[in-house]
Amino acid sequence: MSSVGTTWSAMIPAQADGASVTYRIVAYDTLGNEAISGESTYNVEDVVTTPTEPTEPTTGEPTPTEPGPGPGPRDDETLFMVYSAFGALVVIVLALAARRRR
Repeated sequence: MSSVGTTWSAMIPAQADGASVTYRIVAYDTLGNEAISGESTYNVEDVVTTPTEPTEPTTGEPTPTEPGPGPGPRDDETLFMVYSAFGALVVIVLALAARRRR
C-alpha cells in the first residue's frame, strides 16, 4: 500500500471475468500492534453492450429502445470500498495505540 498524507491506497490486479476476489487488510502501528479487517469479496463481471439497430425506417423521431443492463462493478467503487475499510482499520489501530499509551 502507499499513502498520500493520511490516505492509504492499493490496487488489486486485474482479474479474469467470472473470478471471485477475496481480500483483507492487515495493518501494524509503530508499537507492533496488529489490526486485521474482515474479509471482503467481489465478483468480476465483464459487461459488454452492443448497439441496437433500428427495426423500423427512421422518420426523424427517436426510436424507443429498452434500457440495457446497468453498469457492472467499477474500479472506483471497489477502490472506495478498500479506502473505507482501510480508513476504519486505521482509526481502530490509532484508538488502540492511544489507549495503550494511557
